[in-house]
Order: sequence, then C-alpha cells, then structure tokens
Amino acid sequence: MTTAPQPTEPTRRPAVEGDAHLLELLASQQAALRESESRYRTLVEWAPQAVAVHRNGKLLYVNPAAVALLHGRTASEIVGKHIGDFLHLDDRQVALERALMAMEQGSSLQLREEKLMRLDGTIALVEIQSMSIQYDGEPAVYVVAHDLSQRQEDEKLIHQLAFYDALTNLPNRRLLTDRLQQALLNSGRKQCFGALILLDLDHFKGINDLMGHEVGDALLMQVAERLLLCVRKNDSVARVGGDEFMVLLETFAVTTLEAARYAEIVAKKMAQRLSEPYTLFGTHYASTPSIGISVFQEGASSHSDVIKKADAAMYQAKAAGRNTIRFFDPSMQAQALARAAFEQDMRLGLEQQEFVLHYQVQVNKQGQIIGVEALARWVSAKHGQVPPSRFIPLAEENGLILPLGQFVLESACQQLARWASQPDTKHWTVAVNVSARQFAHEQFVAHVAVVLKTTGADPRRLKLELTESMLVKNMASIVAKMNAIKALGVSFSLDDFGTGYSSLSYLKQLPLAQLKIDQSFVRNLLTDPNDAVIARTVVALGHSLGMTVIAEGVETAEQCQLLTAMDCDAFQGYYFGRPVPAADLLKLSAHIGP
Repeated sequence: MTTAPQPTEPTRRPAVEGDAHLLELLASQQAALRESESRYRTLVEWAPQAVAVHRNGKLLYVNPAAVALLHGRTASEIVGKHIGDFLHLDDRQVALERALMAMEQGSSLQLREEKLMRLDGTIALVEIQSMSIQYDGEPAVYVVAHDLSQRQEDEKLIHQLAFYDALTNLPNRRLLTDRLQQALLNSGRKQCFGALILLDLDHFKGINDLMGHEVGDALLMQVAERLLLCVRKNDSVARVGGDEFMVLLETFAVTTLEAARYAEIVAKKMAQRLSEPYTLFGTHYASTPSIGISVFQEGASSHSDVIKKADAAMYQAKAAGRNTIRFFDPSMQAQALARAAFEQDMRLGLEQQEFVLHYQVQVNKQGQIIGVEALARWVSAKHGQVPPSRFIPLAEENGLILPLGQFVLESACQQLARWASQPDTKHWTVAVNVSARQFAHEQFVAHVAVVLKTTGADPRRLKLELTESMLVKNMASIVAKMNAIKALGVSFSLDDFGTGYSSLSYLKQLPLAQLKIDQSFVRNLLTDPNDAVIARTVVALGHSLGMTVIAEGVETAEQCQLLTAMDCDAFQGYYFGRPVPAADLLKLSAHIGP
C-alpha cells in the first residue's frame, strides 16, 4: 500500500510567500488609507468654508473655519451641542427638517441661505449645503457653510452708494424720485394730496468758494440734521445735488388748500431752523434758504412735473429776494422756461462775442481823467441791450461768471495796452471787477500773469476791484493770493466799502491801494447826516492806512463839492459820464470838470 506524498518544503513555500504578499498589500492599502484620511482631514481642517458633521442634530465635528464663523474660541465650545442652538428662529424648523431629509435620503441637498446665531448673539447669513455620509461607521450629515456676511456688506454698500448721498447720508435724487412716484400712486388710491418742497441755500456758492469745501460740507451736514428735525418719520428728506434739498410730504389732505397749509407750516419751520447761526470750525456763519413748494395728486402731474414745479417755485422765491417761500403758480412754468432759454442765449452770446466793454471815467479833484472802470455790456442779437443787473446775477449762479470774467480781464488789458501808446491816455489806469468765484479759482494768479504777458499791458496801470464779502474768512490764503498778484505790479481796490464785513484788522492785513465809497452812501450825502459821516470816516480811514479813496455814484456838482471838501481823492459817476465804448471816451474829456 502506498501513501500520498506529503507536501515537501518546496511545495509549502509558495503558500507562505502568498500570505506575505497579501499582508504587504493590506499594509500598503492601510497606509494609503491613513494618508488619504490625513490628507482629507487636513483639507477639511484648513478649508476656508465652515464644515460640520452632526448626527440627529448633535454636532460631532466642526473645523476651525466653523469655530471662527460662530465666534468661538475652540471646537470644544461647539461639539456636543445641538445644531438647533445655532439656527435662527426664522430658519430653525426648516433647517432641522432638511437635516433629517439628508440622513433619510442619503443624498445631498441644494444650496440654501440661512441665518445662524453665533455664540456672542450676533447673526451670520450663510449659504448651506448638506449631504449624508458615514461617520465612525454610522450615518451622519456633512454640512458645508459659506459665510455671506461680506457679500451682504457689499450689497449694503452698493445700495447705499446708489440711493443715498455720501456726505449727509440722506436719500439722493434717485431714491427721492422713487418715493415720489410711490407717493403719487398712494395719493390717487387714497384720494388725497401730497406736497414736494425744494430748497436751495442762499449764497452757498460764495461760502463754498471763499471758505473752502471743508466748511461748505460741514454746513451741508448741519443743514441735513436740521431738516430732519422739521419732518415726521414717514416724510423723506433728500439731498439732490450741491446745496439743493427736497422734502417729500405724504399728507392725508383731501384738498389742495389743506395740503398747502401743512406744507407751508413745515416750510416755515425749515426756514426758521436753517436761518439760525451755524458754528463751523469755531466760526459763526449765517445762511438762509429759498423754498419752493408744489402740491400734487396722481393724475394731475407726473413725478417730473412735480419736481419742475417745485423748482420753478424755488427760483421764484430767489427772485423775490431770497430767504422766502413760494408755491408753484402756473405762470411760473413760463418764467422757468424763459429763464432757461435766456441762460442758453447768454452762453451763445459769449461764444458769438456779443459781450463788449464800456468804460466809465474816474477823475481826480482837478477834474482830470485818471482812469476808467471796465464794465461788461451785452448787446444781444435777440434781446438787444441787456442790463448788467439782469445777466450778472445769472452768470454768478450758473458759473458763466468765469468765462465772462476772463473776457473782461483780457479785453480790458488789450485796451490798456492800446491807450499806453497814446499821449493823452498813457497815464490812465483800468479797474476790473473780480467775482468771488473768479478770485477763488486756483489758476487765477497764473491767468492774470498770462494775460499781462500776452497783451503787453502795464501791470502798474491795472487795478483789480474786490468786494468786502470776498474777504471774510481764509484771510491767510486771500492775502497770499493778493500778494502774489501785487508782485506782478497789479494794485487792488476794495469796492463797495462800508456795505460788507470788513474790519480794521482786515484792512491792515490786505495789500490794498484804494478804498471805494459805495454809491449807497453818496446818494443821500447831502440829506442824510449819517451818510456824510460815513463818507468822511472812510476818507480819513483810507488816508490813515496809506490808501487813496474814490467815491462812486457821484451824480451832482454838489455831491462832488462836498466830497472834495472831505479830501476825497477821486470820483466816478454819471456827473462825469456814463459808461461808454473806448472810442467815445476822449470826447468826454473836454466836458469833464468839478
């Protein structure tokens, strides 16, 4: 009998080698799994998004980003708590139902915005996606949350910039217009009337140009605060540009008269508040508003019509002397259209050289012409001879005073150069009025220098006339600019002296060569003792400061004689001649005499 051969050593060796191979493969897979788990954990730990794992609502894991999102310090503050503790009441029920759905369905859920309650009680808006996973061998929910707080802040900023004024934080024109359109719909539905108030600060451009934008901005912010104190919470106050503000009043008035009465009450309160002194950077300022009111109801007007009517009423308030209130009147629309057309005609007039210079003589005590004042005149092809009292204020409001002032300075210097070549006129000076906006321009000094150079005019014969109101503040800046121009050889005359804000300290600092007695004091010189005292005082003051003194508005021989007795140096007025073109000036010289 034979027995089956026993396995020899060689036949057992392959089996041992196979086991080792399997063990080696298993070890390799386990190492790879550990590396994968480590890599995954590192990715999760360092992920910028918040990651959390929970089972039946109990938090099992949170990464550092989740700790930071919830304003925690360590994960131990959060792990073990229920997810409901961190869900806002508005979202809690839905979020818990979604978490249960994720576990039951074993699938991921669509992105959803939710509000989380942080540990410190603040709220975070997040975008959440959930999915079912196996965690420690059991089903759990894997949650990824993306913080939307920055997006929310960006959206708020975009909304703020789009609908609110950056300086005052008031609604801007766009938002006010939207609210006005809604108010028109409401007025139609409720069968009631509303009102729109448009106001503009009187002489704000002067303050802004002379005092600087920092002072102007501070004034606008105080105006905004005061306006808000004059209205109810459901009314809207908006800054619609520059120094213009709109106030929308949604009244329940059933008649236009009732709405107008309420709007007038509010407007008067605003006028009173805005007329109170302003303290800006330790200095007191005064400002007043011109206010226009338009009453509206749906069907009667569009939103643009309501604004146009309020605008027309506001300009009517300005025309009435400023610091006043006007309601829209149908006739105002025609006036507004005429005003806009006139402004356009003025622009065309400047382009088409319809503006010319006339000159009014200035004489000394011996009756000799010593100089002239250059005065702009508009000979319009459409309107004929337009008085300065009509076009100068408009030019100051719409900014045309800059090109107009440039034209006057250049033309006057060209004429000055021509007179310098003639024996009878070579000693004449030419006085040129300078507006506040023109003087405040940063290139004004350079412009004067260029004009003198290009025209060849003798700077010693050029005199720039400034008004007192231009010299109220920013004294150091004004003196520096005046000294720079004086260094060119140009002199200065202070126009309308006695009607503004000058003090003796100002006069001592300013490099002035001449004071000009305002015509308002000359007019009643012979009948009003106060005017005579003022004129005499100005003469004495000017001489004590080393200045010459000239009186304007001299219309009679008696006025001239009295001013001569006061030792006034020079005179100007209709008694000596009206403003005339340069070619007609020499004809006057034979007829001039005190």
